[in-house]
Amino acid sequence: MKTLTRLFILIGCVLSFQFSFAKTYNVVNGDVAGLIRAMEEANSSSQDDEILLAPNGLYIVSSAGFVGAEGFWNDGSEGPLAFPLISNRSKLIINGRGATIKNPINRHYSDFS
Repeated sequence: MKTLTRLFILIGCVLSFQFSFAKTYNVVNGDVAGLIRAMEEANSSSQDDEILLAPNGLYIVSSAGFVGAEGFWNDGSEGPLAFPLISNRSKLIINGRGATIKNPINRHYSDFS
């Protein structure tokens, strides 16, 4: 009986370890730097992650600091990106929940690529 109990405990530990790295990031209203940090951290994970923006939040992007693959946007033009590229190592869901991401100066950079 003890062997069976230990086996179930071991199986439970393995299953919880395998699925414990998926993460949900909650980004507070207006925290563009927090959104960028969440995207960067999710990109470094091999698990499926989710980023939750504040319900009906407003995120004002005032600068761009990321360069797309080889310095180009998806349409082939050059220029910086407002957000890091999302890797394809895992699934990343960005749940906007009615939030708006705005560029108040109308600079020429891509928000999401």
